[in-house]
Amino acid sequence: MDVSANKTTGMIIAEERKKRGYTQESLAEAMGVSRQAVSRWESDSAYPETEKLIKLARLLDLDLNRLLLGSEPPEDDTRSDDIDTAPERREYGYRGFVLPRYEYVSRTKLFGLPLVHINIGHGVYRAKGVIAIGTIATGLISIGIFSLGLISIGVLCAGLLALGVLSGGFFSIGAISFGIIAMGAVAIGLMSFGALSVGIFAFGGLSIGGYLAVGEHAYGGIVVAMTHGHGSIATFISTSASTIAYDRDALMSAIDANIPKFWIWFISIAKALL
Repeated sequence: MDVSANKTTGMIIAEERKKRGYTQESLAEAMGVSRQAVSRWESDSAYPETEKLIKLARLLDLDLNRLLLGSEPPEDDTRSDDIDTAPERREYGYRGFVLPRYEYVSRTKLFGLPLVHINIGHGVYRAKGVIAIGTIATGLISIGIFSLGLISIGVLCAGLLALGVLSGGFFSIGAISFGIIAMGAVAIGLMSFGALSVGIFAFGGLSIGGYLAVGEHAYGGIVVAMTHGHGSIATFISTSASTIAYDRDALMSAIDANIPKFWIWFISIAKALL
């Protein structure tokens, strides 16, 4: 007879905590709750919330059935006991127990942050880690609807390298992008590439550039246009898409004479593209 069948959830938590060398204080810290909360769980005067119950089962390496019902699963149950890696449980629930979301926090830390933090589900959930995946994600590498990080991927994102529908960063790629170097349908930056491109150096279908604009239609200081353009300093019109139909030497001279050397890095990129 399985003696655990007569045990309460609190008794099981206390027993498994001690087996794994946790004190109430250390378990509380790992769970992100107070020591008093753990004490109330173990005395059965309070019951863990759903998300805490899931995290507790993972932390103590317990089957949810044992925590919920005080019994082990049948021996012929072929499904995994690892709640981190059983997708059918997350999607359809486990024996009627529906998991509303999924969260994983690695114990390994770097710069004071979890190496990996995944926090996803229906609703708004925050993830913060070296690698962060969540509705709102913050980390060195972040993936989410709203993401912030050195490398940021999402719908609305910001970072050193940002890829998203609306993105902003040193180097950004998106439907609408803002950055030092910006690429997108609409791109705004110091150097921009897009169908509509606005910047100090702009390349695109319709480009507007402070110093240099290159495109089908281009407007700015020095302009290189395929169809129509106007430059306040110089205008070069190329009527052929396959060959250079303007005086390239004159264009390079205009760039050298009118664009400050401060922009040398951008000037080098622009010259390589022309």
